Formats: sequence, C-alpha cells, structure tokens
Amino acid sequence: MNVLIVDDEKNICVFLARLLTLKGFTVSTVSDGPGAIDLAATELFDIIFMDVRMPEMNGVEAFRAIRKQRPQQKVVMMTGYAVDEMIQAAIDEGAIACLRKPFDFDEIIKIIRDNTAYTA
Repeated sequence: MNVLIVDDEKNICVFLARLLTLKGFTVSTVSDGPGAIDLAATELFDIIFMDVRMPEMNGVEAFRAIRKQRPQQKVVMMTGYAVDEMIQAAIDEGAIACLRKPFDFDEIIKIIRDNTAYTA
C-alpha cells in the first residue's frame, strides 16, 4: 500500500508516517499542495491524506488538481480548523472522508480498509 501524506505541519507528517509505516505501508510526505500535485503526477498512491489549510495552495485546490490528473484518486481531507464549506466542497467533489485533528488512528485505518485493498 502506497500512501501520501500532505501537511505543512512537519510533526503531523512524521507522526502519521511513523504509524502507517509500522502497519506496513509505504509512505511519502510533502508539505504543500504543489508538491503533492507533482508527486501524484509521477507516483501512484492507494490513498492520499491531504491537509485542508496550507500556505500557497489549500488542500481543496490541490485535491482538485490531483483529481484532474487522476480522476479515481482516493483522497481523505484532514483539518484542525472549522472550514466546513471547504470540506463540504471536497466531499461533494469526491473526497472520501474528512479527518478532524487530533486524529484517531483507528479511524485512519478504518478509512484505509474501507476504501482500498488493505486487509491487515
């Protein structure tokens, strides 16, 4: 399973990457929307976890750009803020879920199980 984590908070990327790596996932991380778009253009990911609020380009804009390149890409939005309109727009356009920070790791694994071929 190949996972991409996109968050401008380095601690979030490190935390999620460590936990998912321990579960056997191959994890890549980037800190911004343009980096996510570039990486998603060259690598296939089973699922992408995308922060909503990031500088330069928000996560919804990056999600839209990635879905233009890869219409079937599975993306989970993540947020620690009340950005309900942005989240609803992403869900309406095909994001599979929204995780609220702080994360419940069991919820992350459930989302992965429910939306990919992961079975462990």
